[in-house]
Amino acid sequence: FPRRPATSLPSAGLVRRGWMASSMREAVSEALFFLSTAALGYAVVRGVRLVAALRARAALPRRERVYRSRHFDSSVWDEFEPRADDVFIVTSYKAGSTWVQQILSTLILASEEPLETISETSPWLDASATAAEKQALMAKLHAQAHRRFIKSHLPADAIPFYPQAKYIYVGRDGRDIFISMCHHFERATDAWYDHVDAQMNTAMNTEGPGGSRHGEEHGRMPRWVPGETSPASLFSEWLTKGAEAHPWETDGWPFWSVFTSVASWWRWRRLPNLLLVHHAALVDDLPGQMRRIAAFLQIPIDEDRFPDQVRRCTYAYMKAHAKRLAGAPPLGPWPHVGDEPATAEVFINQGVNGRWKEVLSPEQVRQYEAVAREKLGEECARWLATGELPADLN
Repeated sequence: FPRRPATSLPSAGLVRRGWMASSMREAVSEALFFLSTAALGYAVVRGVRLVAALRARAALPRRERVYRSRHFDSSVWDEFEPRADDVFIVTSYKAGSTWVQQILSTLILASEEPLETISETSPWLDASATAAEKQALMAKLHAQAHRRFIKSHLPADAIPFYPQAKYIYVGRDGRDIFISMCHHFERATDAWYDHVDAQMNTAMNTEGPGGSRHGEEHGRMPRWVPGETSPASLFSEWLTKGAEAHPWETDGWPFWSVFTSVASWWRWRRLPNLLLVHHAALVDDLPGQMRRIAAFLQIPIDEDRFPDQVRRCTYAYMKAHAKRLAGAPPLGPWPHVGDEPATAEVFINQGVNGRWKEVLSPEQVRQYEAVAREKLGEECARWLATGELPADLN
């Protein structure tokens, strides 16, 4: 029979080397696969985090508008250095901001009445001011050792929003705001008007971003003319006309828009660091609202001292201590109508609601309610008129 050709078997060394080479290729392949998978996973995680961060940022108020006028200078926020425990009281005007400032003063400072006026302890940060005044204000805020509580009258899209801080928005029926504004406006003196006009000149001569000027282009603050000006005659312009310096606003003349302010903060009503407080609720249940504010700010209530804290936040007490609340000029020069004495008590008025029912005609009331629903929506307009919050916000 024919013999098979002889074949040689691989040596043990060759087998081991082949096995090792194969194992190394597999190990390298697995390492590359692991690294590529890890890199992909890292990229996915980073991408998810980036998307989450962008969504979170989109879910917070963003500063998009510049206010510079006889009343405002929003550029002051560029110089502000926030602290994690800052509290900001935000509102339009004549809605109860001074009342809430007094409440925070009693809750935060806790002990005795501060020696300073409330406007010094809790300044209106974005009021129109000179460079020297702004510098002094920043130095004063920097020196405050207690938890700071600061007032702003700007909408949510005109100031920075700090997620770690607390915001309290104070609302009031727009018709009550209007009546209170008329009281303020009617009692203004030449000294007050001159001060406001000087603020306008400061704004007009201050350049904003890109060299643009943001102040009113002409005219002085409108004057209240006794015998000619009245709440009824002012109402239509207040409801349908905005300030020249804020062309995006369509109400609030001769001051600034109530509806723009309310709508801007109502949009963010479910943020955990924003609390909505209504003037009517303060009138109806001051102790309950003070407890609600204290809980929001995580301030424990001392039950032994709480009755006195409530007493110091009543309108009777604030009226009796109006000089400490109203402070010096520019708030000081609102002194008289006829022979009424020149006192700060004019600034702390009655604090009651519903006086518009004695002033506005049924047609003006219908006009207001239609505009409020159009600009705010049903739910927000109801809250502004009544103070009734949706169940999930109580």
